[in-house]
Amino acid sequence: MNPTARKAVLLHAPLINWTNGSLERQMGLIQKIKNNPQDYQNLWAGHHYWQRKMTPDEKRMRSHPNRSARWIPHRIEAKRKIMRWEALSLFADKIHTEETFGPNQPCLRCELDYELQSQALAEFNDLINQNAYPAYRDETKDISWSDYEEINKARQNYKKSLESFVRQLESKYPPEVTATLDTDNSPGTTQAWVTRPFGFCITCYQQVKQEAQNLINLITNG
Repeated sequence: MNPTARKAVLLHAPLINWTNGSLERQMGLIQKIKNNPQDYQNLWAGHHYWQRKMTPDEKRMRSHPNRSARWIPHRIEAKRKIMRWEALSLFADKIHTEETFGPNQPCLRCELDYELQSQALAEFNDLINQNAYPAYRDETKDISWSDYEEINKARQNYKKSLESFVRQLESKYPPEVTATLDTDNSPGTTQAWVTRPFGFCITCYQQVKQEAQNLINLITNG
């Protein structure tokens, strides 16, 4: 396929819903993806892929007692963050520069209220701490951790409890709020606060991320 025809396919492909960015920016990102397909294919992959890019010195630094096994040097994190921002920014009218937390403001896409979401999360966590986790501890107190079948059964019961809490809160909060409550938390852990990755609520972030990933897949698999 010649470059002109390929450009037409990419810009009108049904998987791509361009929201932002000039044609120059769009084609610039497409070229970056074509030049570096593996990094873009693994843009939201786990830490193992990115740790393979560490220098010998950085690998030695990872052994520091204050660093976890998931540690990645700042230079790699910064590069990955810029790549993610560039990909996401083409599918969002607005986007924040902070990846991890973002501002304590309404979602930049759906305008989901931060305070309302925080209130729902606090109530959800209270239900977990007062009910689900104590029940899980009681259920597992006499179970050996090598008894994977029974432990898995207890974890499933724990997840069902969290799902029931979400249903309970649906009578008080709109669905776009309860949709952000995570029922996949491991027993004993809770989400401490509401995050706004790049300024999006978690629901919209997943949507924008998928749109960007669709573009990456289209180019790298084309």
